[in-house]
Amino acid sequence: MKSFVDFDKELKKIYLNYYSKSLKKVIKIPLINSNNESREILVDEFNLSNRIYLVHIE
Repeated sequence: MKSFVDFDKELKKIYLNYYSKSLKKVIKIPLINSNNESREILVDEFNLSNRIYLVHIE
């Protein structure tokens, strides 16, 4: 499993991502939430089209 940080341009959020190459899925955990938001964890297809790749984490 690989991990990286990206920025969603549409939602204006930074996510910590865990990517499974075999499943081609990403588990996305928001790093910063506003006070009213719950900590939502997403499972999504791997796609960086609307995101900005920031850093790879080893």
